[in-house]
Amino acid sequence: MPNYHNFIRLMKQAAFIGLFVVQVGCSSFKGTELAYEKIPTSSLDKTIEYGVYTPSNWVKTERLPLVLFLHGARDDHNTLEQYKTHRYFDQQINAGQMPRFILVTPNGGKGFWENWYDGSHNYRDWVMQDILPKVQKDYNTLDCPEHCSLMGISMGGFGALRMASIYKNSFSSLSAISTPVLSNENKQDAKVPLLVRLFFPLKRIFGPKLYNGDESQSIRSVWSDKNNGSAAKNTSTTNLGR
Repeated sequence: MPNYHNFIRLMKQAAFIGLFVVQVGCSSFKGTELAYEKIPTSSLDKTIEYGVYTPSNWVKTERLPLVLFLHGARDDHNTLEQYKTHRYFDQQINAGQMPRFILVTPNGGKGFWENWYDGSHNYRDWVMQDILPKVQKDYNTLDCPEHCSLMGISMGGFGALRMASIYKNSFSSLSAISTPVLSNENKQDAKVPLLVRLFFPLKRIFGPKLYNGDESQSIRSVWSDKNNGSAAKNTSTTNLGR
C-alpha cells in the first residue's frame, strides 16, 4: 500500500504534468475515457459536473488513495483527458513509477473555488460536502485524511490552499502550482492582473473586501504563519507561485 512519501512523489510528478495542461481560451473538449457525472448540489438547486480517473484494471474491491484536482480558470473537468494526462498516469503506474490512485476533477467554472459572497455559487462546499463524499463511497477509496491528497493549478491552486485551510485536517498532502495570491491591498490598488479583473466577477465572488476584510484569513497570512499548525498539519506545499 502506498505510504505518505509515495504521495509526495506522486504530487510532484502530477504537478509537473499540471504545468502543461493550461490552455489558451475556453475548452469545448468533451471527454469520454474518464468517468463523468453530474450531480445535484446540497444547496441552491444547482448541479455540478466532475470526472473520475481510475487506473487500468481497477475493480471496486481494490481500495485506493484519492486525489482531488482543482483546474485553472481556462480549463474544466475535461482538461486532464484533453491533454492525455490520464494516459501518462497509466504509463507511470504500469511501469511501477507511480502508486495506483483514483483522481476526481470537478468543474469549478471561473469561480475561484470559493463560496461566493452573493450566494449564487458555493464551489468549495459543493466539492467538499457533495462530490468528495460521493466519490469516496462510489469508488470505495481509502479513508481521509491519511489517504487523500489535494492539488490545484493557477486558480485551482488558490482554491486548494483555501480548502486546505478551511477544511482543516482533510488531506495528507497539498500541491499548489502557479498560484495567484490575492490580497485586499492588491485589489484596492488595482494590482490584480487585468485579465482577472476583466473576466472574473470579483465583487460577486469576494464581496467589497476579500476574506470579509479579515486579512488573517488570506492565503498569504495563513500559509506564512509558522505557528498555524492547524492549517498546515501533515500538509506538504510545493511550487507556490506568484
